[in-house]
Amino acid sequence: MGANPVMPEVPSQWRTTWDRTKNREPYSTSGSTGGPGGILLLHGFTGSPGELRPLGEWLNDLGYAVEIPVLAGHCTRVEDLNRVRYRDWLISGEQAYDRLSRRTKRVWVMGHSMGGLVGMHLVNRYPVQGIVTNCAPVHLYHPHSWLTHFVGWAIPVVQGPPPKQDAFEPFLGGYNALAVKAASQFLRLLRRSREEIEQLRSPLLVQQARLDQTVRADSGQYIYQHAASVDKRLKWYEQSGHMLPLDVEYEAVWTDILHFLQDTERGSAG
Repeated sequence: MGANPVMPEVPSQWRTTWDRTKNREPYSTSGSTGGPGGILLLHGFTGSPGELRPLGEWLNDLGYAVEIPVLAGHCTRVEDLNRVRYRDWLISGEQAYDRLSRRTKRVWVMGHSMGGLVGMHLVNRYPVQGIVTNCAPVHLYHPHSWLTHFVGWAIPVVQGPPPKQDAFEPFLGGYNALAVKAASQFLRLLRRSREEIEQLRSPLLVQQARLDQTVRADSGQYIYQHAASVDKRLKWYEQSGHMLPLDVEYEAVWTDILHFLQDTERGSAG
């Protein structure tokens, strides 16, 4: 294989070029002819494709086919999220994998937050080159989250605070409210994820933000220690929070993903 491709510069205005409507739409591209393969990017609980679209467009510039689906119940109304079960999110991932695998022979999976749990389900069942988990949860910061199992029927939706006017806002297309029944389903998915972690055999890159206030940072260590993958790596990002693909260390995050893709591509070629 030749030298690594030159990484295109991230546009100086990349944080302010999107809108919430666009970010609620799935993103799907073909790669370059004879390109390295394709990557499936999976957003998190209450999230949207916009959280991963800057990364996806950058990887597409490098020749990768990219698929960023909308997971079931997202990007419409918060009430719709309460109507789905966690298996619907897994089906969304499976359908997206099928679309991408029809366009390219080599597929990688990257999941942010809950998307990492969906990604682990996929790589344990379908041919993949490797998986990147990005702030994927094992342990949460919310000690009373288990109460969602009991109160969802009475309080189906809890309104959140007004959106923060920060650098992330142009990319977020999720709900400004908590779908309580859906949160209960998320916890069901979280419980079964430990078995998925122990079954992992594919090459694995675990990315974890040290300042994550949604997912406890020791989740990254847990995934790394318990995965059965021979080729596994753990990368910490000391200055970033849960929105790791967009936070202040995004350049390092993206570069580490690219290097992982390139390394595992070389491994499969050899």
